[in-house]
Amino acid sequence: MVLPVRTHLTISVIYTYYQIYPLCQSHYYIYNRVVKKLLFLAILCAGTIGLSLCLPYGSGTHTTEGASTTAELSGYAWSSNIGWISFKGSNYGVTFDQLNGTLSGYAWSSNIGWISFNTGDLTGCPTNPCRASYSNNAFSGWAKALSADGKGWDGWIHISGSGYGLTLSDTTISGYMWGGPVIGWIRAKTLITTPLADTCSNGIDDDNDGLVDEADVDCGLINPPTGVDTPGTETNKNPQCNNGVDDDGDGVKDYPADEDCTGITDTTETSTPAPEVTLKVGIGSPSFDTINLSKTGGSVLLGIDIKNASSTTSCTGSAAGATTNTPLTINTGGVSSYYTQQSLTVSERTRVSVSCQTAGKTGSDSVDIIIKSENEF
Repeated sequence: MVLPVRTHLTISVIYTYYQIYPLCQSHYYIYNRVVKKLLFLAILCAGTIGLSLCLPYGSGTHTTEGASTTAELSGYAWSSNIGWISFKGSNYGVTFDQLNGTLSGYAWSSNIGWISFNTGDLTGCPTNPCRASYSNNAFSGWAKALSADGKGWDGWIHISGSGYGLTLSDTTISGYMWGGPVIGWIRAKTLITTPLADTCSNGIDDDNDGLVDEADVDCGLINPPTGVDTPGTETNKNPQCNNGVDDDGDGVKDYPADEDCTGITDTTETSTPAPEVTLKVGIGSPSFDTINLSKTGGSVLLGIDIKNASSTTSCTGSAAGATTNTPLTINTGGVSSYYTQQSLTVSERTRVSVSCQTAGKTGSDSVDIIIKSENEF
């Protein structure tokens, strides 16, 4: 018969007990308190095999992944001075974390504009604590109207003070905030709270980007760029340079690992080739890498050929020792392949160099124009 693992454990402990006893007689008191306690725990566990009182063995414990602790405020508050204040719209809202109590986001007034509950906007509030927060069914701290000019109106709104404040009962928010002489009393009229839907644990590809729940960077596995993504909600597809995918198949992904990404808001990870610059010189047609002239003041044609150019390609050129009849300026005009000719009057040995850059990648080339006397040919 094969005994369960915990039964083996119990027998092992009992056996150890009787093996150790003869060696521990001189320390009976310590032995009695320690070893017997281990024996008791082993017997207890053996008697409750399969119950949760013993340490789990084999089956494991599953926990819910991606559970949301964030709730949103929705509805309106009313000020007799500035009218209605909306706490939720199509592209804005106020939320709070039910664990740490921090409020964040924006409310909107058609008369005074945005009202911020973000901690970063609340530095320097009239009295501490500045942070807009929630605790024990009550809200506290400050909010601020961002359109305040600081010339008699500082924009501060006290969420709670002596004898007033906002409180939460079930899902309904009631009470008053004080916005100073300009805004006056703000009364919660239809304000309620609702837990945010947790689209990061529903088994659905909510934003149709091919990734589901925890595999989706929108669920917070990768730090999102400001204004692009909200951790905990699978609603926005991240830019290619911050989406956890090797979009261009070059073996590296995202910023800064992929050098084709200039930042986490870069929308393309596709490899951007360096500009390919080719220079030729000649008389009648630019077709040589080097040309020898028999006298000073000779005139040659310079051909500039740039491939892989784009509207962001910028080029610089120099012709040391040459007097340019046409200024050595290069403007690709946004075309992918650019070619032009320029005429140079050369007075001494000259090296013509052109360098172009696109998205941090450089391509360059140079040609030599050499003045020789007749006996040097």
